[in-house]
Amino acid sequence: MRRTTEVASKEYFEYLRASFLPEFCIRLGRRWFFRPLARVFRGRVLDIGCGIGHFLSVYAHALGLDVNPHCARYCREQGFKVIRGDASLLPFLNASFDGVLLSHILEHLEDPSVTLGEAVRVLKSGGILYIRVPTATGYLIDRTHKTYLTYPSLRDMLRRLDCSVLKHRYYPIPWKALGEVIVYNELRIIARKSDGRERADNVRGEGGVLPVEEPIIVDRARNK
Repeated sequence: MRRTTEVASKEYFEYLRASFLPEFCIRLGRRWFFRPLARVFRGRVLDIGCGIGHFLSVYAHALGLDVNPHCARYCREQGFKVIRGDASLLPFLNASFDGVLLSHILEHLEDPSVTLGEAVRVLKSGGILYIRVPTATGYLIDRTHKTYLTYPSLRDMLRRLDCSVLKHRYYPIPWKALGEVIVYNELRIIARKSDGRERADNVRGEGGVLPVEEPIIVDRARNK
């Protein structure tokens, strides 16, 4: 079983790495898909399921977390701040981050509500949560996908966690019906954790990021 898991981890890392692609294609993909995400955040951001570090390469004040040892090792070799960890049991204190990114991670989980709850737990009041999930066709083509998520299902989960949706869209095809048949179309949701008052300043436009402190990492498994 352990060997099977190790092989699967290595295969998925190689899939993400897409080593058959020229480097300029990888850089173009990062600019096209991840740089717009960076403009949404300010302060310290946690990238849950960071993969091979696409978001980390465009946002300096980000910390990555991934359960895949090959991904975590690769990211550290690239100079990114990454720890290996379980998305369903994040090793951080409550309210440690100004923003949390869940980019194509929830669909890989049997119970995405657990990880979503953990993401909100470590998010500061008024902080920004950014979610990306595939639409129907993109969901079906990957055998590692386990849960199909729609906008209504995610909106309801977020409401139960006291988060409000600021914006949602389908990208790059903005029309839901057409986008459902496009392999690489996705649903994007920007939500804010409630703090009892309006905090629109947490959604950033152009400009610099705030000074940030390093989050405290704790061993929650040991303390259970």
